[in-house]
Amino acid sequence: MPSFNKLLGPVLKAHQGGEKHVQEICDEVAQILNLTEEEKRALVSSSRRITKLRYRVGWAKTYLSNTGLIKSTRRGYSDLTSRGQEVLQSNVEVDRKFLKQFDPLREFKESEGKKSDDQNESLEIAQEDDDIPEEIIERNIKAINETLEQALLTRIQAEDPQFFENLIVDLLKAMGYGGREGMGGAIGKPGDRGVDGVIDQDVLGVDKIYCQAKRYAPENKVSGADIRDFSGALNLHGVTKGIFVTTSSFTPDARATAKNVNQNIILINGQELAELMIRYSVGCQKDKTYEIKKIDEDYFDSSI
Repeated sequence: MPSFNKLLGPVLKAHQGGEKHVQEICDEVAQILNLTEEEKRALVSSSRRITKLRYRVGWAKTYLSNTGLIKSTRRGYSDLTSRGQEVLQSNVEVDRKFLKQFDPLREFKESEGKKSDDQNESLEIAQEDDDIPEEIIERNIKAINETLEQALLTRIQAEDPQFFENLIVDLLKAMGYGGREGMGGAIGKPGDRGVDGVIDQDVLGVDKIYCQAKRYAPENKVSGADIRDFSGALNLHGVTKGIFVTTSSFTPDARATAKNVNQNIILINGQELAELMIRYSVGCQKDKTYEIKKIDEDYFDSSI
């Protein structure tokens, strides 16, 4: 998928021929850029059922509208302005750098003798980036979470094995397992017959899941032999479901063994463990919340 910056010109060009709906714009942009079917269908994320193309075209329209090159005619529709027509006829490359000359906020600040956005280092960085603002935010959040993931694993390594076993049970409960209060806990003591924790899958405790927790250093991977031992322990308990969690990772033999045993054994490595802890707020807590707002199209359209 072309970067947002490279979509600005094609989106402006797609407005030729009169008023068009956003989907028409997307179709024409895809044709101009020779996008594949896979690129046209690619989603922003699994949680947001909107294509990257539609999402970035929407942002491109916002930039072009703010700089007076296109205008909204009715909900979902837009058209070229006279300024936009002139820009198209000039055959210049339309990108963020080019659009700066039409920035109405900059024009206002310069007319008032105020500091322009170009002199603001943080805004200049954002302007030079090919991503749209929300993508920049998401990338930075990802970087923060990756740092937090490593910090969580480091702290777990500093704790004793019993703490890790309790953590796994707490995580499973936060994920919705465990039924009612008290229906699950760490075992991790002599006589546990090869398992570290047990938790109920349903509210009545009819179906149980057994856990194995290995607090290994990153270089010490879980082997196929470890999985076979856990499988044997599940047989002793007469259960068919198990979760094997480690702070390190699994060898190829371990993953193959987990697929071939009679039980359903789920493997969770260190990175996956840290991601789940962040998602379900186990061992970490919310620090700051930022609220992002956008134009309420219904509000503005109601006046037409």
